[in-house]
Amino acid sequence: MDGMPRLCPECRIPLESLMFRDIELDGCQQCGGIWFEDGELKKVQQSSDQLVLQCLESRVKASSVLVPDNTDNMKLCPNCNERLIPYIYQYTSDIELDECDECFGVWVQDGELAKISEYMDATDDREAHARKEVAAAVDSDIRLNARSDRYRGKSIVALWSIFGRSRTGRPI
Repeated sequence: MDGMPRLCPECRIPLESLMFRDIELDGCQQCGGIWFEDGELKKVQQSSDQLVLQCLESRVKASSVLVPDNTDNMKLCPNCNERLIPYIYQYTSDIELDECDECFGVWVQDGELAKISEYMDATDDREAHARKEVAAAVDSDIRLNARSDRYRGKSIVALWSIFGRSRTGRPI
C-alpha cells in the first residue's frame, strides 16, 4: 500500500499525519479516531502522563460532519486492509479498542484515550492502595514474629536456667 493514503477504519477517508513527540501517528479529522502502529500506544503511554494523553486526543478533533454509517460494522486496517478485531483494553476495563492481527496496529476511537487515562489513574490508585495494605500486613507480621521471637528467647533462657546453664551452654 506504499503511496496509497491510509484510510480511517470508521469513515474510510484519508487519515492525516500527526506528530506526537517523536512518534508519527495518523488521525481522522472527521471521527476523531487515532491509528497507532504496533507498540506506539504503549510508547505514548509510557512517555506521557495521563493529561498529555487527553491533550493528544484533543489535537484530533472530530468534525461536526456526520460520520458515515458503517452498516457492516467492519473496520479495516489502514496499513494492510485486514479486518480489525475488537478487544477489551487491559482485559478488565470497559474500553473496547480495535487491533489488526496482521500488523498489530491499534485503532483508538474518539474519547477512548480519555477513558484509558481515567482507567490508568484508577489503576494507579488501586495499586497504591494494595501496596499500602501489603506493607501494613508485612509490618504487622514482622511485629508478631518479633514478639514471638522475644517470647521464644525468654523461654529458652528460662529452660537453660532450669538446667543450670547460661544461653551459651556454660554452667551457671
